[in-house]
Amino acid sequence: AWPLVLAARPQAVLSIAGRMRRTQFPVPVEVLGEVPEEDKPAVLADAHIFVAPHRGGESMGLVLVEAMAAGTAVVATDLPAFTAVSEGIAARHVPVADPVSLAAALVAVLDDDSMREQLQRLGSARAEDFDTGVVAEQILGVYQRLLP
Repeated sequence: AWPLVLAARPQAVLSIAGRMRRTQFPVPVEVLGEVPEEDKPAVLADAHIFVAPHRGGESMGLVLVEAMAAGTAVVATDLPAFTAVSEGIAARHVPVADPVSLAAALVAVLDDDSMREQLQRLGSARAEDFDTGVVAEQILGVYQRLLP
């Protein structure tokens, strides 16, 4: 998808964080490598968009929660975990393995400041639902209902 984004927005920069199998890319990218936990919020907050083009294997969607908590707009594939975490509205979702749709969504969010700001607001609000205190209270409530 990135070559399609660059065709529309040649000034765009793709920064890739995390472990990677590939070290060569067909277009210029900024490879950050593994980002220490304490640096993740700042790295995410500096991004205009967090992109999660996962094709599967994501059971919880926590990577989206981290990005939303940092106030970053999110574009992600429509994996069930991702749509559940975002409630379908706190992120822009695209079909899995559809680079044309992914590129179109990225360009749309890059070009539309109000859309990007809305995704940031909705994402930040949704991320609060996953705060440790909120989740711990929910888990405690389940145990209290189950105990005699």
